[in-house]
Amino acid sequence: MKKMKMFFIAVTLLSCSTGASTGAQAQTLQLTSKHWRVFTATEGKNTLCYIASVPTANEGTFKQRGEPFLMVTHKSKSLDEVSVSSGYDYHAKKDVVVTLGSKKYPFFAQKDRAWAKDSATDTALVKEMRRGSRLDVQGVSVKDTTSKDTYSLSGFTLAYNKMKQLCE
Repeated sequence: MKKMKMFFIAVTLLSCSTGASTGAQAQTLQLTSKHWRVFTATEGKNTLCYIASVPTANEGTFKQRGEPFLMVTHKSKSLDEVSVSSGYDYHAKKDVVVTLGSKKYPFFAQKDRAWAKDSATDTALVKEMRRGSRLDVQGVSVKDTTSKDTYSLSGFTLAYNKMKQLCE
């Protein structure tokens, strides 16, 4: 229960930091698909669609941190943006590494969020997420502690398709 409560707090805070302006937003949970949730957030005439999940397992040398999450935000018909948060500030000079199967995707970090280095990586990663079953995120904090979060991709494709339907 605590994990789910923290998830909704994280997503609520996050909806304000995904590119929408800082005004008031109405956020609505549209669908739950196994480990993934589909949200829309509205501000005036603008609608933001995204899907998010929390880890199913985590390990590392950290003593305490906030709630980590993985998110895919709809940007346009042909582009979706993948981002992660560790629940702590990442080390700015060290890549966050997202691993799916045998493929590794380096992300750049800014404070407690990390993004793919370019839109081609976002596109490739989303394609692999639709086919995969598990994704790992490894990061290093500003205090040089480490984390590895494991996300289930069960329910991802249904959630992703619903997000695209809502915002296209």
